[in-house]
Amino acid sequence: PGRLLLAEGEWEQAARYLEQCRATARHASYLLLQRVAQSFLAELDLLEGQPEMALARLLPLLDRDGMEEWMATIHVLPVLAWTYLELGDTDQAARTIEEALRRQRSGQLRRALAATLRVQALVALRQGTVQTAGDALEEGLALARAMPYPHGEGRLLAVYGRLHLERGEVTAARERLVAALAIFQR
Repeated sequence: PGRLLLAEGEWEQAARYLEQCRATARHASYLLLQRVAQSFLAELDLLEGQPEMALARLLPLLDRDGMEEWMATIHVLPVLAWTYLELGDTDQAARTIEEALRRQRSGQLRRALAATLRVQALVALRQGTVQTAGDALEEGLALARAMPYPHGEGRLLAVYGRLHLERGEVTAARERLVAALAIFQR
């Protein structure tokens, strides 16, 4: 329920569930579940404007030496890239997101890829590469709609609204943001 509550904007309740999950996973030395819980808690940290806290959560959960672990690929790397972006380290954000995308593409992790493309678009917008952002958003939307993955689609549409604003396209931005809001309300 923690992930669902986070998506619904019930941050306080989400934090309680996710902290409980994290504590249980840590007590049981269950790294896989620790990665999931901590990545969602790090996302909450970012939404609350605390990227330093997110970084502290995520760094200990990276791949173990010599490995490319799928739960780090799916959950940790995309949020870590977003964290670096919020910390102002655009270069590290770009390197991290490229690594996540490479690994997700090779593993055909479509749902994770759709979510990660949203972060790639955020990084590209910060770098001023609007075409790259648009390409990432188009690919992500195609994936999200094909699954279907409405929450991911809504998040991608919200970033697309930002892209249109960057271009000065207010009407297009409004359309994307209204579409995102409709998905979130549903």
